Amino acid sequence: MLKVRGDIQHYAWGDGATIPNLLGRAAEDQPWAELWLGTHPLLPSRVRTPTGVRPLKDVSGRLPFLLKVLGVAAPLSLQTHPGELQASEGFTREEVEGVALDAAERVYRDKDAKHEVVCAMSTFEALAGFRDVGESVTFLRALGGVASDLADRLDAVGVRSTVRHLLLDRPEIANDLAAGCRTYSGTHAAHAAWISSIAARYPNDPAVAVAALMNFVVLRPGEALYLHPGQLHAYLRGAGVELMRSSDNVLRAGFTPKPVRTDELLTALDIAPAPPPRADAQPVAPGIFRYNAPGAGFQLWRIDLEGQLTVSASYGPELLLCVQGDAGSLAQGESCFVRPGETYTLAGRATIYRASNEVFD
Repeated sequence: MLKVRGDIQHYAWGDGATIPNLLGRAAEDQPWAELWLGTHPLLPSRVRTPTGVRPLKDVSGRLPFLLKVLGVAAPLSLQTHPGELQASEGFTREEVEGVALDAAERVYRDKDAKHEVVCAMSTFEALAGFRDVGESVTFLRALGGVASDLADRLDAVGVRSTVRHLLLDRPEIANDLAAGCRTYSGTHAAHAAWISSIAARYPNDPAVAVAALMNFVVLRPGEALYLHPGQLHAYLRGAGVELMRSSDNVLRAGFTPKPVRTDELLTALDIAPAPPPRADAQPVAPGIFRYNAPGAGFQLWRIDLEGQLTVSASYGPELLLCVQGDAGSLAQGESCFVRPGETYTLAGRATIYRASNEVFD
């Protein structure tokens, strides 16, 4: 096991507590949004070896996954991620066009699809995927006003045409819809409150109306979502551990001052209504849980350690992150790289997240 040092992204939506508290560091009066652990070229981690500190990639090679900690104090952009073909073609196109990799207008920063699993460390709220049309129609009609007109459209033409209308024609209905949300007190009151709050941040953003068609999800600590490329989502508030393919490709629909590329997003978007995309925690041994993420190319595990446990990195290279307690060789806020086939022992009381290649049962 080699100790790994990640780096911080100070995005505006980050909180000032989750990551500094995890790492035992001063917050320095700025938002701490994401801790990155991996080999992605935009923010590569470093590793301590017997010969000194080196880039993690020098000892691990290119890792196919990226492990993060999120501290969310305000909604992220409403977004999705491209599939493999769209990402590869888009990256090549922007390279030919000469768009700098770190330019604000850059859409494709690598050639990879981006599957992701987010596991709650605290109560974690999100919008994820499109809910049943009938439920959305009922909710919108309860809001009254322009929301009733949107309900009629949704009932008549379905989700795909409605979303295209909202994002391409950009009707200015978000503020009126939010007014209905402020007086709503029904089953979806928490969802309505978020719509109103987001509309106040981003007046007349048509993505606010799109959010009214989505699943509102509340995760308790230890619960998770699995989002595949094309699933629209926005994280709203909370702390979580996120594991994803090693990609930073983001296609935005709204809730952001950053560039929105509606054409690219609609090409990628999975519009099919479905229940919230929860990732079940499958118990595989006492205190060890594996989050169900078929086809992701990676696997997220949670270890609730009580005593001693010996584990082998049987599925290829691994990253470990301790988020609470002390496991002897790994204490809160510490992370490490484990070589393929290496066996390691943890001892103590701790909660540890483990990232590996995908497991095929």
